[in-house]
Amino acid sequence: MACLVDLVLFALLFAVGWILLTWVLASRGQTPGKALTRTFVTRPDGAPLGTGSLMLRELVLKMIVGPLPFELSTLAGAIQVWSNGSPWWDRVVGSVVLERSGAASDEPVSRAG
Repeated sequence: MACLVDLVLFALLFAVGWILLTWVLASRGQTPGKALTRTFVTRPDGAPLGTGSLMLRELVLKMIVGPLPFELSTLAGAIQVWSNGSPWWDRVVGSVVLERSGAASDEPVSRAG
């Protein structure tokens, strides 16, 4: 029983930490994974996506709605990325994923897949 409680507490703390880190990085148009891969999310015209839209994209669309039929959602997202480079959650919030250049500037250089 104690092991189960520890596991639940660990999962809860991990989830809260992930949400807080995502909230902090959202002002830069990034999530924890995007920060590691040097990509970011923006509007198609280059304007910042905004914290609210990024949180909607990450927490509601990808983590709550997406996993309901997890395999189907992941497969559909992969097919959409292969077909036109944009998964459904990017279409809902009107965003694109861009790569940062290797230079010191934060100018986007290309669309990430």
